[in-house]
Amino acid sequence: MKIFSIRNLFYLVLVLIFLVAVQMKKAKITEARSAKVISVLVELVEKGIPIETTEIRRGSFKTEQSITLTECPVADACFYTSRTTARRLKRGNPIRLPGSPQSIGVITQVATNANVRTGLFESQVRIDQELKEKNTIKYQPALVQTDVNFQTLSVPIETVIFKESAAYVWLLRDGEPMMQKIQPGSQSADRLVVLSGLSEGDQLITAGTSLLGSFEKVRVQQNHSDQEQNND
Repeated sequence: MKIFSIRNLFYLVLVLIFLVAVQMKKAKITEARSAKVISVLVELVEKGIPIETTEIRRGSFKTEQSITLTECPVADACFYTSRTTARRLKRGNPIRLPGSPQSIGVITQVATNANVRTGLFESQVRIDQELKEKNTIKYQPALVQTDVNFQTLSVPIETVIFKESAAYVWLLRDGEPMMQKIQPGSQSADRLVVLSGLSEGDQLITAGTSLLGSFEKVRVQQNHSDQEQNND
């Protein structure tokens, strides 16, 4: 019995030592993490929040309309739109698939008269040979270019903050971040036209906005012209 009791006591001591070691290890990890967090916070306070900015420039802005391509006996594909949309379509306007910038075809003809049964206007499309061979045209969602507006101010859609029925962006002026209210216009897949509130040459903050307002200082890590506005 004594041997059994001593053995049990020995194992119990080992377990206690192991548990103490685990707790000490956890404490060290927690302390290291806390020190790292404190170090990051000190750096943010002393050096400022790292941000990226881009200089707003005027450029072209392409407007697109969602359509559905269907099989068509007189062309590679057709799609049908209202009178208002049909008036904005022209021969040669490119068509692409959602999520891809690559053009898959162009408009070859836009009907001037509506279908008497549906009241819609037919547009005929020439499809790129590779896609046509895959035979995937039937009821294919797509986007067709309707307009190109030149000398337009636009910003990346991800930089716009929509709050209480208004739109805002962060600007860097005289080294200080400020939230600027804008009047939004047309929107594409990745950009938003700004009708008022911005001027050419403004420094738009494109990254690091999540911490703005929590710290006083900022530091610019990247500054470049907004070349993406030139979508030609």
